[in-house]
Amino acid sequence: MSMTERPLTNKRIHFCAEYTTNGHNASQAYKTAFPRVVSGWNAHGARLIAKDSIKQEISRIEAEYKAEYVADRQERQHFWTQTMKTAPNMNDRLRASELLGKSQCDFIDLGLTGIAEVPTPVSAEDIAEFRAMAKAATKVRLSKGA
Repeated sequence: MSMTERPLTNKRIHFCAEYTTNGHNASQAYKTAFPRVVSGWNAHGARLIAKDSIKQEISRIEAEYKAEYVADRQERQHFWTQTMKTAPNMNDRLRASELLGKSQCDFIDLGLTGIAEVPTPVSAEDIAEFRAMAKAATKVRLSKGA
């Protein structure tokens, strides 16, 4: 924390909490956390968001929320495994087993060609190249049909 930044007050902590719950709207968060301020919410909110201590508190709140409410890969796999083993409905068990298998890359997509297509990471350059190839192929098809 720099010398110009003050420690977090209750109102600043309230600002951070509002900011994380309202869709990252600093102006609205400032208006809620500092109700006696009647104007300048945009400027005040932007000023607070620029402070390192505020950024750290927002990151801490978001990490805490994510840890409590958002399932990570291991939790999803555990859930699917338990559902697959214990669900009374066979359709639910099969769907859980399918999702578990997909998450662990147990399946190979044969696609339209019948040749195994294994998913691989694709770079932005590859995507641009694929789009250009698709546009060229579309132009050829349209010129043959015209």
